Amino acid sequence: MAKPFRDKDQIVIDVLEACGERKVISAITRDSNVGHDYLVRYIEIFQKYGLIDAKDVLFNGRGSRGFGHEKKGVGYQITENGKTFLENYKKIRHYMTGQK
Repeated sequence: MAKPFRDKDQIVIDVLEACGERKVISAITRDSNVGHDYLVRYIEIFQKYGLIDAKDVLFNGRGSRGFGHEKKGVGYQITENGKTFLENYKKIRHYMTGQK
């Protein structure tokens, strides 16, 4: 079954919502259902405007050594400014389109 089309507004909402907890980019890709290349572009824009921040994190990884070892990476999380923006963005979208 084909997935319904999402406009850019919905992708912005999905990506920011996926950044609710500090996550590495692969987790955000999975949770927002946005391809890696597009996601990198959105993250750069969101960081530029202070909607998300990035910090070095340790996370459980997998690879040739199997599960359970820690890897270093960059974790992204929505900022307070980003939460305010997301809330207002959803309200505006709702009033203009009737969509949540």
